[in-house]
Amino acid sequence: MIVGTSLPLLLFSYICSGSALPSFRTADVTHKSEVHQRAKRDPVWIAALNDDHAHMVPFQKGHSECPVDKREGCVGGYANIVGVVDHLRKREEMKNLLWLNAGDQSLGTAMFKRYQQGVIPDFDKIGRFDAVVPGNHDWDLGEEVLRDTVTKTKELNWLAANVEFGVKELQPMFKPYQIYPDKKVILMGLTTPQSVKPGKTDENTKIFDPVTTARKILREMKAELGKRDDGDQFAIGALTHIGYQNDIALAAAMEGEGLDFIVGGHSHTGLGNIVGQNRPQFGQGTRSGELPTKEGDTCIITSGYKGRFIAMMKLTWDDNNKLECQARGIEVKYNKDLVNEELQKIIDDKFTSKDPETGLSIEERSGMVIGATKGKILDQPGRYDGESLMGNFMADALLWHASENKKDYNPKFAFLTAGTLRTSLNKGDIVDTDIDVVQPFPDHTINWRMPKKDLHKVVAATYATDPALLDEVFLQYSHGVRVEYDPSEEPDKRLKSFKINGEELDKHSDDEIDFVTISWAMKMESILNVKEEKFMDMEGIDVGLLSDAIKRYVQSEKEVDIKYEGRVWNTKEDGDFPSDSDEEAYFKAKAEELGVYQDDDLDVNPLYEHDRDLLDKEEIFGPDYARYIKIRALTLDG
Repeated sequence: MIVGTSLPLLLFSYICSGSALPSFRTADVTHKSEVHQRAKRDPVWIAALNDDHAHMVPFQKGHSECPVDKREGCVGGYANIVGVVDHLRKREEMKNLLWLNAGDQSLGTAMFKRYQQGVIPDFDKIGRFDAVVPGNHDWDLGEEVLRDTVTKTKELNWLAANVEFGVKELQPMFKPYQIYPDKKVILMGLTTPQSVKPGKTDENTKIFDPVTTARKILREMKAELGKRDDGDQFAIGALTHIGYQNDIALAAAMEGEGLDFIVGGHSHTGLGNIVGQNRPQFGQGTRSGELPTKEGDTCIITSGYKGRFIAMMKLTWDDNNKLECQARGIEVKYNKDLVNEELQKIIDDKFTSKDPETGLSIEERSGMVIGATKGKILDQPGRYDGESLMGNFMADALLWHASENKKDYNPKFAFLTAGTLRTSLNKGDIVDTDIDVVQPFPDHTINWRMPKKDLHKVVAATYATDPALLDEVFLQYSHGVRVEYDPSEEPDKRLKSFKINGEELDKHSDDEIDFVTISWAMKMESILNVKEEKFMDMEGIDVGLLSDAIKRYVQSEKEVDIKYEGRVWNTKEDGDFPSDSDEEAYFKAKAEELGVYQDDDLDVNPLYEHDRDLLDKEEIFGPDYARYIKIRALTLDG
């Protein structure tokens, strides 16, 4: 829990009391750069979306797509997102609204698995984004497919200042920055170097450091503005897909240079009233999850993930050229009166179309219960630094599947990389299409065999790696494994213990051990720079798709009960492992603290439940915003 259990009631009482509220607190910024001084000017309104991951159809607040005739109470969906933004654009004060997409429209649902990019160009065109930056997953089907998507939406502004494309036809399709004269905004685009992936990006594609590139492009943007009589009235921004913490680092690096705002994506971060997959810890200054986050001269927003929220920001300047930014999330509730009917028909035709192979539509599959979970299966906390319930669930499914398909192997345990963990599951029924959300990748399960000493080197290397690579190599394990590590130690001393069913893995033994993992692990050799082992040369056999393994595991178990067990133990943060007599109580208390067995919605942020119905507010940043700011202050200040 972020706060004590009494705080939601306290906040509710405060809201209902009718007490006088203070004027709202904003992120106040004064630019030091003499180059970027402004005349008095109109506000800039920005709406932003990131990491929707192909959630084309309205969904329940867990994950399941909502049937065509039962969408009341559902959230998100492309046609509803477009309808909400069109509604906002009709407001007189927002007629010059800047509508931005910070990437990762691909990969994440049954609709994408079946139709791939099929509907995404329609969304982009009908939605009329003012700019789009590609995310790392937008390369997942290869650079040729990305080219096809961009070609179909060539009327949009695709931005990628730090990319040198191997597919040369793509280069002129992307701009380093775009100027919007009517909106008085100039905007650069930056994506993550993690977008470079063997077999997906062209071998000659290069993605350069975002900070170095931003400095260069900012000079070019200022030179462009210097040619205009009204150049001093422009807001300078960056549309990025590099992650929240990297956005903060970018803003810090550019302090005093005149970068007004960053609209970001990649990390699925929830800020303010926006629900995300990851959330910064409250009470830690500018990195506390405030919306907007202020870092030096720059205001930062991001919209979470799945398209459940649109992030809204308003930029204003006072008579002294002092920048003020206000922001909040607007939840995209399904509204049949707002939905874009043209786009909804395109999507629903595909949603209800029967697959020739299975004879089922995705709509039908979304209502097919294949099992249940006794508690929530959370991907956070622990995904990149400890034990994750989703990691436990997927690794257990791997081991079960491999044990059912041994093929001359006898796997003792399973592991997979943290980047494979995409989302959480709600308590209760698991439907067929949930598996496509939990595991959207085409990863295969591989039974492998190698000497114990070599396996130990590989595992040790994952804890010795650069923290920036943790999403690629941090491991989650099956039942029976206990790993203890200390991240504060020197890299080659971080792994303290690696036990399988109570027995320490012998780091000197030539004896071979069988285990199961996923095909992505074959790429770990180059990431970890482990020279002694050649993963591609290892003994191994493909035993099917990971998504199939998870589905069959759920069907076999009927009701899974995934518990915290201390499979990955951070001795620096967690101290000594609990004694045998205290172990059960310790992990039970952890599950209770995180609400694993509670019936509340997985994605609810209880601090901001009052802050949902914004579209009909006369003023988005009016008196209701003051109430929101007051609650945010209570949360941050205790």
